[in-house]
Amino acid sequence: MAGKLVTGIANWTILDVTDTSGTKALTQAEAESHVIKATGTLVGNLTITIPDVDAPEGTMWMIRNLTSGGFTTTVKTVSGTGQLVTQGQNLLLISDGTNLDTFTTDFREMVRGNKGTAPVTLTQNYSTADPTLAAYTPDDESGAYTGIDNLQGGTVYATNANLTALKDAYENLRGLTEDLAQFVNSIVDDEQAFGLKG
Repeated sequence: MAGKLVTGIANWTILDVTDTSGTKALTQAEAESHVIKATGTLVGNLTITIPDVDAPEGTMWMIRNLTSGGFTTTVKTVSGTGQLVTQGQNLLLISDGTNLDTFTTDFREMVRGNKGTAPVTLTQNYSTADPTLAAYTPDDESGAYTGIDNLQGGTVYATNANLTALKDAYENLRGLTEDLAQFVNSIVDDEQAFGLKG
């Protein structure tokens, strides 16, 4: 059987694992739904196993861990290793033919285009993040200021209107700079979430 991901979600496998611990072996029909939701209160650590016959390379499962009880849930193939799915987590798993890995790891390496190259670590000294970059209207204040002649050797004092215009232009630019910093931070946060940056 070739690896596959079933895109429809009509055939969920819902596992009620109330008062369960140890190993819960999925049937072939349960494993072939590819969307597995675990619910109930655990009384010990739980391992959910997927039949080897249903786990050829490239096969994927979406796992939803809605259990409670403070114990761990691991999803694996019968013969291979698997992944810990924390309570409240949705995790997409992919088979390499023997073991289950998180799909985000493969995606990160695919995007990097260089498997084995560590992501660059970025330092965010300004941590506020905002994914929305507001509209900006330039205020270049390029017009000449008339000022007021103080009658001393041609020296001209800026008028209050001149200073106000400069202040407004500065505030306009300062707002854009801060907005850009927040926008860049939101991009960095997303890259770090995908593992593309340290």
